[in-house]
Amino acid sequence: MAARSQRVSSKQPIPYRVSERFSTADEGTIPFVSSDNVPFYIDRARLDRDAASFAPAGFVANPDEVVHLSEDSTTLDLLFRFVYREQHVRLSTLQFKMLASLAEAAEKYGVYSASTICRASMEARSESHPLQVMSYAAKHGHDDVLDVVGSSTISLDPAEVLAALSPRHFAAWVIYTNQYNRFMRDFIDHRIYWGVCDACKTALFCNALQKGPQGFAHLDVLFPYALLHDTMSWVGCCTGNKCKSSLEGLKRNLYTKIAKDAKPLTGFLAQ
Repeated sequence: MAARSQRVSSKQPIPYRVSERFSTADEGTIPFVSSDNVPFYIDRARLDRDAASFAPAGFVANPDEVVHLSEDSTTLDLLFRFVYREQHVRLSTLQFKMLASLAEAAEKYGVYSASTICRASMEARSESHPLQVMSYAAKHGHDDVLDVVGSSTISLDPAEVLAALSPRHFAAWVIYTNQYNRFMRDFIDHRIYWGVCDACKTALFCNALQKGPQGFAHLDVLFPYALLHDTMSWVGCCTGNKCKSSLEGLKRNLYTKIAKDAKPLTGFLAQ
């Protein structure tokens, strides 16, 4: 894979601020410069070993040239720490914007030690940043992450999803979310058979409408703890919680149906 970087003559002045970690220049290093004008002197042998796309075959490090990269210095500092096999690079405390930038850079330059950890970290942010995680997973072919984040994307604005995905992935997402719309319609249409009192039926009906199809991907949201375990205080009826067993049965039956009939997002990708 060709390196996505640009060699520039050193006739342009070298920036004054230098990376604190990667500041030693010698015959074996390649000088990279970040988008915010910070140089990094990186050992060529380490790049050959742990990065697939920084330096293509035939690239000769020249002290009279620098390589400008499009990433900022914070992103590159993190990325080069993986190239140098630094232990205990923590990503759990990173702001999502920085994590996403590092994840993209790791994929772009083939730093696989970083991309593996970034992949897991991005998946862990699925609920808080579903659109961005879905876009990342679709772009880089991480189907397992795509299936994990799918259930958190059902209520997203289709216009935003269209802008974030390829036509192929967007078409799959539309069909994927539609199955949860169908689960919701079928559930509401059969409310006469729920077997609970009118007050509980109204509460569950309103909750289903409020949560929408997303609630049918996360049944604990559709059937909150208060409804199942304290219906009297939640809806003002059901002395002795007489509807509890019926509500629990409804939840179990719905879970079984969805587990049986629902397909993951990648199951709708056209081959």
